[in-house]
Amino acid sequence: MKELKYILTCMSIVILKISAVNAQKENYNIEKSSEKIVQYKLNNLPIDKQYILVPIGNINESIIFLYKNKNKDIRFYSLNEDDYAFTQIFVNLNLNGNFYDITSNGTFIFYKKAQFVSMDDYGYCTLTLQYGSKAYILDSIYNADKKIHSSFSTDGSFLLVNTLNTLSDYYNPEQDNQIIVYSLKYIKEGIINKEYIPCTFCADAYLVGNELFFTKSNQRDDFSGGFAWKDIYKAPWNNLSDSVKIAAFTDILAISPDARYILGIRQFDLPNNPCAIIDVNNRKYQLLLGRDYSKAYAFYSFKEKKFTFDFEGRIVYVDFPKEYPFDALRKDNPDIPDWNNTDFYKQFEHEPFK
Repeated sequence: MKELKYILTCMSIVILKISAVNAQKENYNIEKSSEKIVQYKLNNLPIDKQYILVPIGNINESIIFLYKNKNKDIRFYSLNEDDYAFTQIFVNLNLNGNFYDITSNGTFIFYKKAQFVSMDDYGYCTLTLQYGSKAYILDSIYNADKKIHSSFSTDGSFLLVNTLNTLSDYYNPEQDNQIIVYSLKYIKEGIINKEYIPCTFCADAYLVGNELFFTKSNQRDDFSGGFAWKDIYKAPWNNLSDSVKIAAFTDILAISPDARYILGIRQFDLPNNPCAIIDVNNRKYQLLLGRDYSKAYAFYSFKEKKFTFDFEGRIVYVDFPKEYPFDALRKDNPDIPDWNNTDFYKQFEHEPFK
């Protein structure tokens, strides 16, 4: 009898130790995001009941915001991250009307303008680059409603554009299966050179230093997601054939200027499509838990050197994780606890905004 009690006691100790180790492992793998929250000032902005204010790029260490009201009046502001006050930029530029998918690096403004021949027509959109007072028409793309992705290279010498839309019924192979690269090196002489890089089902191109990042649709579903499911790739500039997959089923939101980290959205880890920071070299990632970060506008802050989110008036800076435990090449990761384990995830929640 004593021997049986001894054995049961030993088994209980072992089970408790295993449970403790597993709990430590779970808590070690999953981190609560560390934040800095700042409220920005709206003093210098027009007072309109209906308007949008969204980040569209960076100028030095300031963030460029697009302001657009219900009358489609467009203005541009830079947000100073020292005092979080807005200053209007591109003051003499008059852009009003059907301009969409706008990005800027402080020198150039890229936008799409929707054009319709008739109400029954799909129309087309003109891809336009604004430099000073001159607007350069870069290309004409079939379908006026098509979502256009654009980004400026980190040195400002190139503009990269993708026209692949997530919706399959907008798919135009001739125009969409490529990365369009516009060279801006000689724009002062009025010259913009362009190159079409063939790339089937590719989108979301970024040129960071000499590294080209892009996404590639990994499956086509004409009845639901279209081209929504994407993998992230990296390739040396001017050598797309030497590309390497960095992450599966992940969207790109922002890339650090040293090309070491990607802020993305993971589509299948948890049902709320959490954001994650990916270690590019190791192809590992950590989830950002605490808020629904994927619902906010995301960008990289050159001032704070952190990935950042705009929650409509609040700038939230997130620290880089301590560990990157999860395999970014997997569709999902079994080491991530089930979303139904609500008690587990409560410990990672931040206080709601007040």
